[in-house]
This record gives sequence, structure tokens and C-alpha cells, in this order.
Amino acid sequence: MTFTAAIHVALAFDDRMALPAMSVIKSLERIHAQEDAIVVHIMHDAHMTFDVSSITKAFENPTVHIALYQAKNDYSHLISEPRFSKATFYRFELFECLRDLRRCIYLDADTLVRRNLRSLYATDMGEYCLAACADLGLKYLLEDNDWKIPYLSCSYNKASYLKEVLGMTTTRYLNAGVMVADLDLWNRNKVGARAIEFCLSHPGLWLLDQDAINHALNGRFLRLDPRWNSFAYIKRHYADREAKPRSSAWNYIVETWSNDAWIAHFSAESKPWMPEHAETPYDLEFWDNIMETPFSRALQDEYIKRVMRHSRRERGSLKKIPHRYNPPWKRLIYGF
Repeated sequence: MTFTAAIHVALAFDDRMALPAMSVIKSLERIHAQEDAIVVHIMHDAHMTFDVSSITKAFENPTVHIALYQAKNDYSHLISEPRFSKATFYRFELFECLRDLRRCIYLDADTLVRRNLRSLYATDMGEYCLAACADLGLKYLLEDNDWKIPYLSCSYNKASYLKEVLGMTTTRYLNAGVMVADLDLWNRNKVGARAIEFCLSHPGLWLLDQDAINHALNGRFLRLDPRWNSFAYIKRHYADREAKPRSSAWNYIVETWSNDAWIAHFSAESKPWMPEHAETPYDLEFWDNIMETPFSRALQDEYIKRVMRHSRRERGSLKKIPHRYNPPWKRLIYGF
């Protein structure tokens, strides 16, 4: 493998997201097989029960090379709510470790790659240290549902939150789930350090490190095609409410994300590995990927454990593992 010609991808996770992240790596392998070399740089928690060495054994092949990094810093003091993990801050430490690379693509551990990343990796970023998709979900969901953003004892609309809480002078706000980073510019501008400092001085941020990155950049990022970060659950969100997006522009995005995601993002309420979460058009692809890895049984077992925490009556409303992968004893679990 020629590392200089490889596509460098960054992932970061702790035990909570280790198994789902294996589907991300498998999707990279499947999409780029026989076409491109991928180096996956993984920063993991220092106290993992998950055997990180098994990742190298599972994926080391002519397409994929795994590079492991152990997080040195503990970011627990930055976590204000259980929905967040300290591993979300590992990306900042990983970007410092990779400073000798020209660039890398960062992917959240809840994504699914469906398109070759070579064109994304070759993006002309000009003067920007970061390329990312605008957070259209944040923009339109707030507008369509008249939602407010909570912070401390107040609530804000999007514009006032960005201005008054994040100190931004623009409404250009990115989603941090998929990012292309010019590592030299990122580190020279100390974006990670400034983001962490902002989290320290502003506890309780609504979207934590993502808010902090947006504060640090203040809209100075290259905007990518929204298909590079497609929110998987969006169409179901409207279907469940028997509603339609209010604007034609948003309706186009909803349909595009649902049918032509280049990278599907299982954000918010769409986690295929959690039976309590909403179904998405990409759940089967997630399971197809994970079932081709040595980690499939472990994830199935975790899924069933979550199901068993619910009463027998509640289980009927839970999302089920796709039929082709359901265990033969599913009737005993789901009651059908």
C-alpha cells in the first residue's frame, strides 16, 4: 500500500460506539475494494473492554490499513449530558496526531459510506481548513417544527443562539459528522484547542463540540454537497407525523437524502443497532456490512439485550433486526 496515495480517514470512539463503527470500516472496504487504498486512523478510549487489536485482524487487507491511537486526555469534565460521549472530543486529539498528513476525512462512528471517497478527498479547499455540509437538518427541522434551542434557563431560535451563545456573526453552521480537514491549517489555527476552550467556558452547549467548532470557525468552511452527510432518519420523521416539509428546497433535500445518500448519517433518532430507534432507508445496508465482519454476533447479542429490557407488550413496537438476519429464536423475543 502506498500511504502517500491513500485516502486517510479518521474515526474516534469508545466502547459505546465500537461495534457500530465496524460497519463504517466495512462500508469503506466494500466501496473502495480494488480501487483505492484506505488508511483508517482510529483514536479509542484508554480503557476499552472492546478488543481494539481485533480491528486490525478483521480488516487488514490490500484495501484497508488500520492505524490505532490511544487517547491520552480525559474529556469527561466537558460532558454535561449522558447523550454525549467524551469520545466526541477525540477528533481534536487525533487531528494533532495526524499533523504530518496533508489532510484527512473525519467520519462519525454512526455513518455509512455509500460512494467512493476519492473525489471528496481531492476537494479543492482553497483557503479553508475545513470542508463540511451545512447542517440543513438543524435549519429546517427548527423551522418546520417551531422548535427552540435550550441553553441554561433560556430558549433561542437558531439565529439568536448562533449570535448570543456561540458568538457567531453568520448563520453558516456546519454539521461535524463528516468533515474534510486540511490538517496543517487546522492545527496552525488551533481550531481544536479553541473549541475545547469554548466548551470549558460555556458548559451545557446544545450540540457540544459541534457548537464549539462552529464558534471557532465562525462560518469559515467550504460547503459540501449535502449528499456527503445525509441524515438517515429525516424522511421517517415527516412520515411519522403525516406532514411534509414546508419548503420545496427542504423537500428536495429530504428526498435526496432518503434515496441517494453518498454518506448516510445515522444521527439523532436513527440508530439501526438500537431497537427503540426509528427505521431508516439504510438500516439493511448497515446490517449487511456488519454481518460480513467478525463482530456481527456481538452486535446481535447487544441488540437482543436491549430488547429484553422491555416488557413483552412493548417489544411489539420495537424495531427488529432485518428479517434475513433475525435469529431463529426471534419468536421468543419479539412475541410473533
